[in-house]
Amino acid sequence: MFDLTKALTTKAKPAQSSTTGVAGCTLFYQSQECLNLVQEVFRFEGWNDPECVRANAGLTKLTEQHSSHIVILELNESNNVVEDAKSFASKLPTHKGVVVVGKEDAISTLRSLKDMGFYYVFWPVNKQEFADFLNHVSKNLKTFSGVSQKRKAKRVAVVGSKGGVGASFITTELSSLLSTQGSDTILVDHQYADTNIDVLLGLKDFKPRGIDEFTAPLHEMDEEGALSYLFNARKNLRLLAIDGDM
Repeated sequence: MFDLTKALTTKAKPAQSSTTGVAGCTLFYQSQECLNLVQEVFRFEGWNDPECVRANAGLTKLTEQHSSHIVILELNESNNVVEDAKSFASKLPTHKGVVVVGKEDAISTLRSLKDMGFYYVFWPVNKQEFADFLNHVSKNLKTFSGVSQKRKAKRVAVVGSKGGVGASFITTELSSLLSTQGSDTILVDHQYADTNIDVLLGLKDFKPRGIDEFTAPLHEMDEEGALSYLFNARKNLRLLAIDGDM
């Protein structure tokens, strides 16, 4: 006899997505051999298929649509792995884990890429070693460890020779342009009094955050505390404006 109550209570639960392994990956490849190996590794490990992009002379900028945590950059056909990696570094957010694949068997290449916050895999590599390496990178990203910690945000300084030459205007235009192009941008206003940066950004009811050494000692401030001083101006653009005796 069919038991309706039992059938309802034993209804299959929706499958939960696995959080093990590589969460997501984007591959910029130059050769078919590298493309095949990466796809086979992901297929064998049961990971989500990587997003594969053909790397040309002018490498495609990684946009915000790429949600992958790991970026694999093949430079097997490169004449200078370090220089090509440097040109690619400016197009990536600092929270991405970057794995460079190349044929340069030199300790100087490994050290230079490590100083840039990039991982390096010497080609050729077998599937098991590559899978273990990607697992290692993924674990480092989750624990905020590894060489990726050495990646720093690009800093651009706009310095006016005197007041009234338009330094604030150029700064706001530059930061707005970067944010509209998909780059996560923080605009730091060093004008601690009588600033008009909010007017140039079109912000309403904006007040700089007050800070002093008594209420918020800078040497005791952690990452969460520092982020609380950022003001979301618009998408991909945050403003740091401090009011006080600095």
